[in-house]
Amino acid sequence: MRFFGDPMQAIFASGRERQAQQRRWQDLVAAANATSQAIPPLLESFGEHLPPHLMAMYRHLLKPAWRTLDVLLHVEETAHRAVRIEQPEASPPYLEAKRTGESQIEISYTSSRRLCHVAKGIIRGLSRHFGEQVTISESTCMHRGGARCLLTVIAGVRLSL
Repeated sequence: MRFFGDPMQAIFASGRERQAQQRRWQDLVAAANATSQAIPPLLESFGEHLPPHLMAMYRHLLKPAWRTLDVLLHVEETAHRAVRIEQPEASPPYLEAKRTGESQIEISYTSSRRLCHVAKGIIRGLSRHFGEQVTISESTCMHRGGARCLLTVIAGVRLSL
């Protein structure tokens, strides 16, 4: 499958971890086949379900006033920093986020695992968590030959919950 290239090379590298990643890849392919879904939407759907768990784990690192764009702007220095310190073997993606407008940010996503579809799902799940609407566009993607994925996230109106 060209989506990840060789799943063994695209995810991690050696030993038991390599075998575990191979099983996860096989499970993902089986889930895609069982649901007749392509892998990218399946990964995005998976990502949408992660924010409640992530928020529970890292809420203490976030300011109470933060909303979707704020969390995305600061995720690298908060949650990802904590992951890299607490779990040195983990390899979260690198996110460079900058505000490009009052309701807009640009995120540069870099990861050898190339799971930008999961990242887009996490963004949608975060917006749902905060009761906001977002629009995500992608001008550059590693799956289309880019060295990184470049996402633009525009926050819309706050939804009534």
